[in-house]
Amino acid sequence: MRIEKWLPFVAMLGCASTPSVPAIDPATVPRELTPSTYDRVKELVRLRPGDLQFQAVNWHSTAYEGIRESQRTDKPLLLWLYFGGPRGAC
Repeated sequence: MRIEKWLPFVAMLGCASTPSVPAIDPATVPRELTPSTYDRVKELVRLRPGDLQFQAVNWHSTAYEGIRESQRTDKPLLLWLYFGGPRGAC
């Protein structure tokens, strides 16, 4: 497989395998953290199955490594570029 074939498609993401997440009714979300709302807030922020699926991806440190793996396995390449701090402009 030639990399030129896949360069236009560098941002591909498989949503079909993503588990569905039930919607949260905004009316049930506490507006403040108080002793009486603590349990509800704790329930809303706890990790759920599937929250850490990104850790199962075989991430590569360089684009070159990813390109070579993509060519070797004849699979598409997801190129995720990141510039700046993780908090953005916070």
